[in-house]
Amino acid sequence: MADSAESPRAVVLRSSVSSVRALRALTFDLSALTAVFLLVVSPMTSGPGFRADLHQSRLQLVRWWPLLLAVLGVLVLGGLALRAVATRLRIDGEGVQLNEGRRLRLRWDQVTEVRVRRIRFSRNAEDGAPGVNVSYCLVMRPVTGLATPRHLTDSQGWVRVWELGSTEVVPLALEVALSGFAGDRWRHDV
Repeated sequence: MADSAESPRAVVLRSSVSSVRALRALTFDLSALTAVFLLVVSPMTSGPGFRADLHQSRLQLVRWWPLLLAVLGVLVLGGLALRAVATRLRIDGEGVQLNEGRRLRLRWDQVTEVRVRRIRFSRNAEDGAPGVNVSYCLVMRPVTGLATPRHLTDSQGWVRVWELGSTEVVPLALEVALSGFAGDRWRHDV
């Protein structure tokens, strides 16, 4: 008889999803404000008296189109840049991959421990400065002798896999996947 327990599903996270949403919201807000200014406010204040003139609005659009195009271009290029630098994390039954394995690939038999660690940044931060120099990361300790990317590995041998930000809260889907795939390697204490 088949085992009734379901195996956990693979988890895929992208670091820039919330950033792209914020950029879309900013694009909408800037577009709406620019349109209101060019179509309503500017024509009302440019001539004698306060009146909205459709002909004046068209002239304003013609006059300001390079600025509108530049703002739109910056927003589009910003969105593309966010997508290009996004980190993609995949955790499944085989192991962990960052950016389809181009940046990091660890199989579960190559990992001895997985946990959330508090990371302190020394850049322009004094000891005891509240909050600004502390972040939490999902980290893994690989087996002894395994070569790992130097820019992701700290002095104690931990490999930084995923930035959690200023809180140690692990997203639920990620915690379920780690509990299922990493087994007793996964420790949630900070």
